[in-house]
Formats: sequence, structure tokens, C-alpha cells
Amino acid sequence: MNINNSFYIEAFKRGLKPTKRIDIDEWSEQNIILSSVSSSSPGLYRLSITPYLREILKNLSCSSKFLKITIMKGAQLGFTNAACNFIGYYVDISPSPIMYVLPSVQLAEKFSKTRLKPMFENSKSLKNKIKDARERDSGNTILMKEFEGGYLAISGANSASSLCSLPIGKLVLDEIDRMPDDVEGEGCPIELSMQRTNTFPNKKIILISTPSLGASRSKINKSYLEGDQRKYFVPCPECNFYQTLEFEQLKWEEGKYHSVKYECISCKYLIEEYQKSKMLNNGEWRATAVSKDSTHASYFISGLYSPDGWFKWWEAVKLFEESKNDINKYKSFVNTVLGLPFEETGEIIDWEKIYNRRENYELNKVPIGGLFLTCGVDVQHDRLHCEVVAWGRNKESWSVDYRILYGKTDQNEVWQELAKIVNEEFDIEGSDLKMKISKMGIDASDGNTAFYVYSFCQNFKFTHVFPIQGRDKMTEYFNISPLREFKKTGHKLLKGIKIYRVNVNAYKAELMDYLSKNKSDFDLLMGYCHFPNYHESFFKELTCEYELKGKWIKQRSRNEALDCRVYARACASIFGIERFKEKDWFELERKLEIIKTNNIAIESENMIIKSSLGDKREIKETKEPNKNVQTMKKPTRKTHSWLNNSSRFSHW
Repeated sequence: MNINNSFYIEAFKRGLKPTKRIDIDEWSEQNIILSSVSSSSPGLYRLSITPYLREILKNLSCSSKFLKITIMKGAQLGFTNAACNFIGYYVDISPSPIMYVLPSVQLAEKFSKTRLKPMFENSKSLKNKIKDARERDSGNTILMKEFEGGYLAISGANSASSLCSLPIGKLVLDEIDRMPDDVEGEGCPIELSMQRTNTFPNKKIILISTPSLGASRSKINKSYLEGDQRKYFVPCPECNFYQTLEFEQLKWEEGKYHSVKYECISCKYLIEEYQKSKMLNNGEWRATAVSKDSTHASYFISGLYSPDGWFKWWEAVKLFEESKNDINKYKSFVNTVLGLPFEETGEIIDWEKIYNRRENYELNKVPIGGLFLTCGVDVQHDRLHCEVVAWGRNKESWSVDYRILYGKTDQNEVWQELAKIVNEEFDIEGSDLKMKISKMGIDASDGNTAFYVYSFCQNFKFTHVFPIQGRDKMTEYFNISPLREFKKTGHKLLKGIKIYRVNVNAYKAELMDYLSKNKSDFDLLMGYCHFPNYHESFFKELTCEYELKGKWIKQRSRNEALDCRVYARACASIFGIERFKEKDWFELERKLEIIKTNNIAIESENMIIKSSLGDKREIKETKEPNKNVQTMKKPTRKTHSWLNNSSRFSHW
């Protein structure tokens, strides 16, 4: 009898003894053993590998004041394991009803089998908490696991029935950007789930996601902005300046991904990736805003913080380089590596819209209003693409012809064909005169073909035919740069070469702005682009790129027509179109003797020129107009136009 009393007395004393407080970070390192199935770093859980998780886990613990935690993140950072630890902690230390919600029931089942099951089997403190599913009335199924003091429901956001009716004290909402806005007509699954926690004063809610929507629609971004917007600051190993890791600070040699280093924003020291581990362990979270709710902490971290051996900086650089010309790959890079919402800041031009407003004017003839010609040439290894463009007042333009000259560009034949275009004379509507190309700019950006471009250009005056190189970062439209010498193995040395470097980003932005407007949007037809009945392939190439955060992204692989137009526009700048005053335009018009009764009305000393789109321009006419101008015969269409298939100039 005394023995039994002693037993109860000792139990009573243990009950009076306060429980030692333990937070999730400590509990995880003592109890969680990662399996090779669920982790690339199997074994005892160590926060020294992912130190940025320690504060987050503490703030999810029983002792924390925070009731809601938002995590907007990149990929491969260890947050799924952290969420599992959160579940294990509350099953073991403070049992309560728990729900884990994923975008679909299928994902929920997969998560239960590949993540939760190994955790419960490998952890001694959890192993006996949930009965074996094979036992009768075990309460253990794939999507529902009962334990003393609570239960764990694993649900899919696409099933309204799995989100309702259950009271929940601890809630994890994983990948919320991939969840539907409405589930079976009953509302937002995120809100439905969170309503289950209303009766629990000590509730804990985690919202985790890699962004997959634009900033204005992203659920995780919205929640992050409502919190205190914490970011992880790490010290430079050289100057100890604390900073966040930004992709713009990665520096590497072009094409050599493994040469990447991180440039300190303060001292410019180039940090090697092996130094990242020490930086992470000395890092700290800093709030960058004031939360709308003092119990809500929000965190952002990009994939650049991924531990060494998981996801390396050179892999981020490689993904970035590979995504430059693929919009879907770039979106994936922004979401998974940068951990940011993908926002399409630039307008994507619909090629069909431009295709459907083609005009029925004659090719190889300068339309009324066109006052000078330029030609942009894009150089490929087996062909040259050329667009001849007529320019008028207010940067109004007409595509006169688009040609493809087939032939290897390291051979003379294709360049001889281009020389004929340099000297070609184009008929002018409303005049007996002819017009030649004033400026021709030829793409010399490719080091493999640049020698042949330079060699060709040296046969002409630099003011007439010249090489062009596109540059992304320039403050001016263009500049002239001399090349002291250029030599290609097996060829003569070229000296005294000058080249125009042009701001391709500025010209592309201007072109897309003009293409996006309707005819009615234009004041005096500013920048309006006229096109004849070209094939749809031309318009797909012309509109294949759009701007995203200062970078131009390809939607389609072919962009030769866009490059040609950019070079032709640069030639117009070099000709002086931005500097032209009224007298300059009038002088061009006077020289062309454009006097057609259906396009010009003369009122005393004032001449009003009406273009085919109804543009009105008033010009002082000092001389008596020539009343004896004869109507020009309709010229025969040339055989090397975009519309015709010819052996000399063939098209798509």
C-alpha cells in the first residue's frame, strides 16, 4: 500500500514541476531524422545547414506571440521539411487539431506518403504517437491521422468537403499561389481553411509559397506585403557590411557559369560561393515594414540563399542565360530562383492586330509622305535580311520592301546582291523622280560574320553604308566608335574601321509603343507604321519580343524582321530625323516635287499635304508650283519582293 502511495506522490510531484520550454528549432534538432527519400541531406536534422529557418521555427512555437507566418520564397531552401517539423512538434509537445492544405488532393496524398510517413517512422518521439494503419480502428489513413489530443488532416484546396466542418488549431497552407480562387462555388480555399481556426486563441497559421502569379494577383505576395516584410541580411566576409543577396550582384564571365562570384554592394569584394555558409550562419532577419497586424510576421528569401551543395550560384546564372530568349523559362527563373512574382511590365503586341491592318499599297515604290529611305540589314550565316523603310514627318514610316538574300555570308555572291540594293533606285508615287537609300546599317554584332560586314562596308562611303552593333545600355540613341584594326585568320588586316553602336532597347521600346496604337490614337500620325500585304511570318518576327523589367524577352525564335526595323530606325536617327526642323522637311518635299492633285491642296501661298491617312501639314510654298507635271506610268512590280517567290530573292 505504501508503495502505491509513493508512486502517486512521485507522479503528483512530477505534475507540479513546470515543463521545460522547448521551441520547434530545438525540438527539430533533437527529434527529427531525415530520410534519403525526403531530403538530399539525410540524417539528424541540422539548422546549421539552413540557419535562416531558426527564427521562423521559433516564431511558430507555443511560446511565440505570432499567430500568422507568411513565407514567400524561392525553391530548394528546406521549407517543406520545416513545415513537417511544425506538424511533428505539435503532435508531440502540444497536441491539437492540425490541417495541412496543398493545391490538390493528389498532391496531398503524395505529401503524406513521401514526407509525413518517413518523418513519423524515423522519429522516436513520434513513432508511437500514431497507430499503424494496418491495425483495426487505427484512425490512420493517408489523408487523416489521429493521435492523442488531436488529429492531422491532409487536404487538397480543390476539394471543398475536405476544408469544411473541422475545427483547426494549427494550419499549414502550402503553395497558395497554385490554389484555385474558388473551390466548387464555396469561396476561396484559403479563407475557408483559415475560418476553421477562429475558435482557437492560440492558433498558428503558416502560408508558404513560391510565387507563380503576377504581383497584383499573387496570393503569397499580398500576404507578404500585409506583414512586416522581413528579409535575411548576411555580412560580407571582407568588410562585414550586412546586405540581402541580389541576383544583380552576381558577376561572371560570359558563357563561363562556374566563374560566378558575388560582388559586395559596399566594398566590391568578390565573394566565393564556399564563403556563403559562414555568411548564412551569421545572418539575421530584419523587418523592412510595419505589419498591419502585430501578430503577423512575413518573410521573403530567394533561391540565392540555398545552402552550398543544394542549389549553386552558377546554376542560377545558367538558368538565367538559358531563359533570355524563352518567356516561359524566364518566368520560371523569376519565380523559383528569385522567389518573386512574375510581372509582365511591358505590353505584348498582338501580331495579328498589325497583320490585319495591312495596307494595299505597291511594293518597291515610295508612298506619298515618304521623304527619305533607310535600310536595315540583319546578317545570318546563310542569308541576309533587309528592310527598306521610307520615313516622313513625325517619324511616320512605310515599309517599302522586305527581302531575304540567300547565300553564305562568308562568300562574295550574297554581298554582291546586297550591293545592288545599295544603288537601287525606287519609284516615288506622285513624282517622276527616283529615290535611293540614304543610309544602310548592317548588323555586325556576330563576331563570326563581322569581318565580312566590315569588308563590305569599306567599299562605300561611311556616311552611306556602315556597320551597326546593338547595345543594351546606352544613354544616347547612337554613337560612333572607331576600331583601330580588325583581323580574321586567313584574311587581310582591316584598318580605320568605324562602327555605329546603337541603343536597341530604346528603338524597340519606341517601335512597340507605335505598334500598340490605333490609327485614331495618333496626333499628326506620330510614329505610325504602314505595312503592305506581307506574309504573316513577317509580323510574327516583328512582334516577337517584349520588355520585362528592362530586358527584352523573345516569345518566338525568329526576330530578323524586328532587328531589320530597329537598324533601319537607327539609320533614320543617323540621317537626322530627330534634329529636323520645318525647313529641313520642306526642303526634302521640294526636291521630290510631290504635287498630285488628289494629295495636295494649294491655297494661295500655303500648301497642305494630305497623306493617305488624312494627315494635314501646312508648309509655306515660295515658288509657283509646276502645273505641267505629268502623271507617272504605273511601274512594273519587281520580282524580288516579299510577295513573290524568285530564284534570286526567295522568301519563306
